Amino acid sequence: MGLVLLIVGTIAGIVGLLWAIDSWLLPEPVIRPWILRFFRQKPRIQRVYAPLTKESQFPAFFHGMAIGILCNNISPDIETNMVFFRQPDNHAVKTCSISGSQITGGSHAPGPTVLTVPVPAELSRGQGEVSIKVEEEESNSIQFNVLGQPIPPTLTGFGTPFASKRTTSGAHGKRIVIGGCGFSIVESENKVIFATNGGVEAHSTPEKVRGDALLGVVVPTGLPIGEVRVQVETLIRGTHSGLSNDLRFNIVMAPKLSKADSYVRLGEDLRIWGCNFDKGNEDNNWVILEPYQDRKPISLPVKSVPTENEIVVQIPRSNLPPGPYDLRVIVDGNYSTNSLILDIQRGGSNRALEERSD
Repeated sequence: MGLVLLIVGTIAGIVGLLWAIDSWLLPEPVIRPWILRFFRQKPRIQRVYAPLTKESQFPAFFHGMAIGILCNNISPDIETNMVFFRQPDNHAVKTCSISGSQITGGSHAPGPTVLTVPVPAELSRGQGEVSIKVEEEESNSIQFNVLGQPIPPTLTGFGTPFASKRTTSGAHGKRIVIGGCGFSIVESENKVIFATNGGVEAHSTPEKVRGDALLGVVVPTGLPIGEVRVQVETLIRGTHSGLSNDLRFNIVMAPKLSKADSYVRLGEDLRIWGCNFDKGNEDNNWVILEPYQDRKPISLPVKSVPTENEIVVQIPRSNLPPGPYDLRVIVDGNYSTNSLILDIQRGGSNRALEERSD
C-alpha cells in the first residue's frame, strides 16, 4: 500500500511540476494540452449568454451578434477549441464551425470559462444547436433560435459573471464593465447611452466586446453629478436593435489633490490633503507612485483616512530608487484629477514639490 501511494505521489508531483513550468515559464501552452489528453473530462456547456424572446424559450441569435458560451473542460489554448452550429437543412444537417482567432475567452480553462464567438452569417432563420469540440471530444448541445434582425440587448449589471466586485458609481473618465448579452461583435456598433431625468445625454463605446459583457466603457464627461440611466443600443448592418433595459449608475466627484507633507523619510508616514477621499471604507483608497523612469508604478494601500480631505500612507523603506515620482490617489477605481510630484532623494528624504494638473 505504501509503495502504491509513493508511485501515485511521484506521478502527481511530476505532473504538477510540468504544469507549473508550462504555466509560468513558457509563452504558449505546450505541456498542458498533452497532460489534459490523459486527464480531461468531456467538455460541457453550462449555458449560452444570449437574449430571450417571448416567442421562444431558446436563446435568440442574429447575424453579427456576440454570444457567450459558459463551458467547462475545454483546452486552455482557447483558439484550438471549435464551436459548431448545426441546423436542419431539408433532409440533411447544415454545419457551421468557428475556430482560431474568431474565438476569444478567459484564462480559467479548463475550469468555467466564457468563450465569445460571433453568430455565423451562414445560419438561416430558425432553430439549431450549438456545441463545442475539444480535439475528438464533443460537448452537449444547447438549442438556439436565429432571428431575422437584431433585438435589444439585455443588461444584467455592472460586472462580468465571475466578477468579485461590482460598482454602481464612478467619476467622469472611469472605465466600467456592463454585463449582459445581445451585443454586436463589433465594438463601434454598440452605443452606450448615459442619460439623466432632465434630458442630458452622453454616449460611449466599449473597448472590447464579450458575449457576456461590454468591457472598458468610459463614463463620458458632460454629465452632472448624480444618478443616470444606462442603456445600450446596437446598430448592425444598418439595423437598429432598439434600446435595452436600463441600469442605474451614480456619477460621483473624482478625488483632487491639493498638497502633501513637504518632508518625509523612507518608512515614515506621508500625509496627503485633497477632497473626495472615502473615509467610510479606507480600503477603497490607494496611492499610486508612477516613476518617471521606465519602471512599473507602485501601488500603496492607505494607512488611514482621518477625514474626507486627508489620507495617510506609509512610504516603503525599500524598492523605491531615488528620483521623481508622480503621486496619484485612486478612490474606488476613480483616479485623482491631478497629481503631485514626489522627489525621493538619496538621503532618504522625500518632498512634495509641486502640483500637476491633467
